[in-house]
Amino acid sequence: MSVDDDIGVAVFAGGCFWCTEAVFAALDGVTGVTPGYVGGDAATANYDAVCSGRSGHAEAIRISYQPRRIGFGALLRVFFTVAHDPTQRHRQGHDVGTQYRSAIFPVDAHQQAVAAAYIAELDAARVFAAAIVTTLEPLGTFYPAEDHHHRYAERNPAQPYVAAVALPKLETLRQHFGASMRQTAAVAASSILAAAHVAIVVHGPDGRIITANAEAERLLGLRAGSIGGPDTPDPGWSAIDEHGAPLPGDQHPGPQALRTGRAQHGVTMGVALPNGKRRWLLVDADRFDAEGRGPCAVSCFMDITAHRRLEAWQALTLSLLEDMNRRVPRDALLLRLVAFVEAQLAGARCSLQL
Repeated sequence: MSVDDDIGVAVFAGGCFWCTEAVFAALDGVTGVTPGYVGGDAATANYDAVCSGRSGHAEAIRISYQPRRIGFGALLRVFFTVAHDPTQRHRQGHDVGTQYRSAIFPVDAHQQAVAAAYIAELDAARVFAAAIVTTLEPLGTFYPAEDHHHRYAERNPAQPYVAAVALPKLETLRQHFGASMRQTAAVAASSILAAAHVAIVVHGPDGRIITANAEAERLLGLRAGSIGGPDTPDPGWSAIDEHGAPLPGDQHPGPQALRTGRAQHGVTMGVALPNGKRRWLLVDADRFDAEGRGPCAVSCFMDITAHRRLEAWQALTLSLLEDMNRRVPRDALLLRLVAFVEAQLAGARCSLQL
């Protein structure tokens, strides 16, 4: 075998392997990514045993790559920059447990030294607000995951967990490592999601927002990481119902769908932003069960502020017309004017309903 044909192997654990697999599978020079389980004490591993937290294994990926096209150092940069949060101990976002720990399983002494040096460099530079908790662990036996977990994001880009968690990672990968990417179905889906400007948030079993895409953060005026639960800790932010009354967090469409199991369609709610402005949203929400991760809810919404302003203008104008009808003599010219304005309002109302 020539040097050009040599294949390197790297094994990383960084939360849900659906997501990490999708990230590394999109890199040029990566020839294969296998999701599986590693680092445990039990003699074997499967999804149910690992999710129980009792086997000691971590959800991990085994990456096969061509060192002449992409090096171990580049894989480390993607792992720490895009694939996961290396400052979260025994969890990634809402996925909690030792099976979701941040770990590297070096295949040789060279990888051990390179990884240790890179972690020390990142910590010294204070790249992250908190200390890195990634561990370097002996490789041991790697157990491939069940077949239906392989290429999961690639095959299920519309699955709510994938759409809300994995696809945004691919968009971040594009922003930071676009020149090193190749096109995959999951990458294409992430591009469509980003271009569609659809706001998406995912609520965990307790109703907390566990992830949000960029459009959702823009419309809400908050970053997902700053939202600690159904009620935001930001005193300058609040939610209101369609009549302007305060809307408690547990009554938002997502938590409602999660609690009742019934989809919420066409719900109008508003957010009072820290800058004093008010934004109106049209929300659809539904509950789903993320395999092995408990019940969640996904909310999709769009900005209807302009429509609400038009509705308010319609209501005000109609009120003025009614007042004119009561106060002004009803001659033919006035009646024609009223009829004309009412016709314009009816056309605008039809446009709102389309």
